[in-house]
Amino acid sequence: MPRPTKDPFDNVRDAFADLDTSEKAAFVLEATFSTLGQALAETGRRAASVLDDLDIDAWFTAPPRSYGSPEETPPADEPPPMPATPVDIETTATRKKPGSKKKPPSKTAGKPPRQPPADDES
Repeated sequence: MPRPTKDPFDNVRDAFADLDTSEKAAFVLEATFSTLGQALAETGRRAASVLDDLDIDAWFTAPPRSYGSPEETPPADEPPPMPATPVDIETTATRKKPGSKKKPPSKTAGKPPRQPPADDES
């Protein structure tokens, strides 16, 4: 029958159990911040690697005309075509007067005020 292997963290757990509460708290905080620092450093290294491989200039250059379908642009002296659907024209009846801004209702509009919980006198 194979011998069970000892957990390498058993010694650490035993030493941690021997600490008083303030030492345990300090250890946990130190370990937490150390781990977060290592994770941030690794994330920074990975982000730097991605940014090094990124071709920023490609973001600011137009794709070649053979890429995708070509877009037709109207000549510079012609106005762009009008949309197929009629445009809503603002009339004097629907136009808002300056300074007549209606305040939107608040989240509690129309709700009764909350009552404090009753004391339980059983």
